[in-house]
Amino acid sequence: MKRIPSPFLLLPLAFLTLSLPARADKVFLNATSSAATGNASDFLEGKVLEENEDHVVLRIEGGQIRLQRDRIARIEKDALSVQQIQDREKKARETLAAAEATRRAQQGQWAEASAKLREDRPTTSDVEQVKIVVDFQGLFGNYVFRAYDPILRKMDFHKLADLVDAFLRSEVQRLRGRQDL
Repeated sequence: MKRIPSPFLLLPLAFLTLSLPARADKVFLNATSSAATGNASDFLEGKVLEENEDHVVLRIEGGQIRLQRDRIARIEKDALSVQQIQDREKKARETLAAAEATRRAQQGQWAEASAKLREDRPTTSDVEQVKIVVDFQGLFGNYVFRAYDPILRKMDFHKLADLVDAFLRSEVQRLRGRQDL
């Protein structure tokens, strides 16, 4: 004898089947199908657009993805709709556009600031030249040494000492060479 199900059992089942097309899905992937080991989310959230024995086409944020059926562990129904996915995409585009506008504005401000710094930097004609004249008591004549560092805007006395030392060595070598002739 066949048993006929109660109409009270059929009513919730009818509501469930009617609400399925309007709902989005969470597609949980097999542990072996996860491309990145240690990935925080092992599921994709979206709306199943097409489903057959070989594959499932899922609408996710950013487009569609086609998954092989053997890579899917289970599919859970969620309250997410395709319109909500599209709204998320639109919001993400707007957020990205706002961030890009902010980045470009900051980049422009940085460019203006660096241009102003380049303009404010003194050129060699603007900098006072510091000349140090050393009197070698008439032996070599007066010689002018330039040991001013325009970048640091100060006198480099170590460089000055090296310049005077090198000059004296070269002059002594030159005079020594003359005497040998």
